[in-house]
Amino acid sequence: TLDIVSGALLPVPDGLFTIDIKHEICLDDALNQYTLTSLPMKPLCKSDCKGLCDHCGLNLNNGDCTCSDAVDPRWAVLTGLASAVKKEE
Repeated sequence: TLDIVSGALLPVPDGLFTIDIKHEICLDDALNQYTLTSLPMKPLCKSDCKGLCDHCGLNLNNGDCTCSDAVDPRWAVLTGLASAVKKEE
């Protein structure tokens, strides 16, 4: 935060970890970010767990649900596009 030659204060850059006047660096934010990114996006109870259905919440370890093949209506257009591409091939 100081210019070595002139001793003038420099602006503190955003998003970077800097050393303060006590010559200490605070890594709390870095550790927090590292911890959050290391967590699984879809935590499961065990490695072979199938999880829950996104639509109805049924435990997929106990059996399949009827809505698991349902396509979100917002993606339906892309499903049709994929079918059209296969026909052209």
